[in-house]
Amino acid sequence: MIAVDLAENKQTITIEIMGNKQVFYSSIDKIKRFRGANFDGDTNLWHLPRSKATLKKLQRKFKKVAFKQNKYVLAGIKEPVVPTGADIMMNAIDENTEKYIKKYNLDELKLPLKNFQKLGVLSALYFLKKFGGFLIADEMGLGKTVEALGCMYALKEDIENVLVIVPKNVKGQWGEEVEKFTNLKPVVVDGYNKEKRLECFDKEEDIYIINKEQLILDDDFDRIKEMNPDMIVVDEIHYFKNHDAQRTGQLKKLRNSTKYRLGLTGTPLQNKPADFHSIFEFLVPKALGNWKQFKKEYIYYTYRYDYPEPAGYKNLFKLKQIGSKYKIRRRTEDVADDMPDLKGPKSHKVMMNEIQQQIHKQLEEKIEELREKEQKLKRKDPENEELEDIDGKIMGYMNIQLEVSNDLRLLKQSDSHMVKKLVDGVPMKPSPKTNYFLNLIENILNYNPEFKVVVFSKFARMVQLLEKEIGKLEVSDKIATIYGELNERQRNKNRHMFVNDDDCRIIIMSDAGAEGLNLQRASHLINFDLPWNPSQLDQRNGRIRRIGSRWDEVYVSNLVSENAIDEKIVKAIANKREIFDKIVANTDDQTKALKKMARQIS
Repeated sequence: MIAVDLAENKQTITIEIMGNKQVFYSSIDKIKRFRGANFDGDTNLWHLPRSKATLKKLQRKFKKVAFKQNKYVLAGIKEPVVPTGADIMMNAIDENTEKYIKKYNLDELKLPLKNFQKLGVLSALYFLKKFGGFLIADEMGLGKTVEALGCMYALKEDIENVLVIVPKNVKGQWGEEVEKFTNLKPVVVDGYNKEKRLECFDKEEDIYIINKEQLILDDDFDRIKEMNPDMIVVDEIHYFKNHDAQRTGQLKKLRNSTKYRLGLTGTPLQNKPADFHSIFEFLVPKALGNWKQFKKEYIYYTYRYDYPEPAGYKNLFKLKQIGSKYKIRRRTEDVADDMPDLKGPKSHKVMMNEIQQQIHKQLEEKIEELREKEQKLKRKDPENEELEDIDGKIMGYMNIQLEVSNDLRLLKQSDSHMVKKLVDGVPMKPSPKTNYFLNLIENILNYNPEFKVVVFSKFARMVQLLEKEIGKLEVSDKIATIYGELNERQRNKNRHMFVNDDDCRIIIMSDAGAEGLNLQRASHLINFDLPWNPSQLDQRNGRIRRIGSRWDEVYVSNLVSENAIDEKIVKAIANKREIFDKIVANTDDQTKALKKMARQIS
């Protein structure tokens, strides 16, 4: 296997050979024969001329070639235009949008759709009718919920009932939006009392709203199957990215019996391109083939230890071409004039104290020992069951490192005796990061009495700790929180308090509140710590930059501990965002075309 990438100087392409010694030396013999081949001893990479002819020859000479970039970029030539779902829809209707807006009664909604939202609805309707599925992947804050409601309203004569699957936090919000925008009747299937919850399915309404966890409750799932929904809308469909997750399997059991399937997410790619496959396997199963076909087409493997290990992704441009066909995605700055400008994200770097640095270093040494052990095991036995256990331990230590970089008091509150022992005899006081945060909060809220702040942390214990510390400042009469231990009613109550009560100027949340919530009353957002993937970070930041914000500008700040795991996370986010952009982000041509089409909407 050889992997082809663009050289830093962009004058040549680089060749990385992946495999055992036999593969390595036979590959070198072939590469040496290429005209202009040059070996770089500093990087241990071969360089070849950047041209279409070179790429064709590589494909002829090697059975397995992985292009890390798309072949047009690698060859230095203009890539072809990639049509989006909107392009295909507009061609199919001869650009006669007025006729179809009238046909689907899109101007009859209680609150009018914006032109770009009408374009999203028309695109979705075309693909729902033709292929049964579609993905609305607009960035956060552009009104994916409203577009979904437009689709439901347009199809109301064709469907008896709709099942909407959402994160727990937004069930109540979804019910409110249905009533606000349409005359359709929703029922929120809610409640810890099983009997009362299941009775909700007996109500003769148009839309049944459940949270994703209900898919794995046997009684709820049985009632869903009995209901036999004509349409399924999955909000934040990236939650179903994992093929092996039980809820993903349950969702796919409903696929063949439903007429229309609509997915909503501002972040269709969370960590890796494989996430894309699981989403489309539900929405449009034939689009990307089965899982075995997908792996063969888009994942390349190394055989360094005579055992195939995923080493990266290939043919990403082809994946973009197919994915673009069955989705529509618009960026905030491309379509919404009334969105606030985003200032930031601004990184605030904070140095850990000496004790934090020592404990962080101890954990780093443990991680390095485990990585060495992992490599030795892979050489001896790539299928050793202990490898999974080692991976789990590495992730566990990295998680503790993140707690250390936040505040050592988190370790003291841990349920683990080993973790608590790390801080035996250590004075329990606010960390430099916590003190910096409190000073930042105080400055923001004192600067303008109307400012409101959203705060995120990965840890529920950190949420609770920050709530206590902020309470000492007397900058907000009320503080709202959302984290995993709170039930749906408590979360909804706290969201309402932050949005509607002027005395509540701060809401602190774990990632349980990162998706779907409309918190456009806020002027500032602070990430006390960072998630590992850019999609999760975008979801967080998208809570305040939304249509309907009262602010012309909103501000995002990231707190980063120096010389700590925080900086590794920053790099990981940048690397993953690069892959995300190759597959999901619109090209310049796509952006221009989508803007033009939105202007054509009457």
